Amino acid sequence: MNQSRAQPVQISNTLVSIIALCCGLIVANIYYAQPIIELLAPDVGLSAHSASFIVSLTQIGYAMGLFFFSAIG
Repeated sequence: MNQSRAQPVQISNTLVSIIALCCGLIVANIYYAQPIIELLAPDVGLSAHSASFIVSLTQIGYAMGLFFFSAIG
């Protein structure tokens, strides 16, 4: 019986660095609005409280996504 085993795929250090950079930018994007929310809120016609609530909902949604997708993996 001849069983063929798949060889593991080698990932280059450059690809790992690009993936790490992309992950960092995606996560940072969620938190960028938090410190400047008081400056952004008047431009979109919201109170600072409402705008901060929207940012908080975004962060909660991200956390829930991590929770549910991590369970899948």
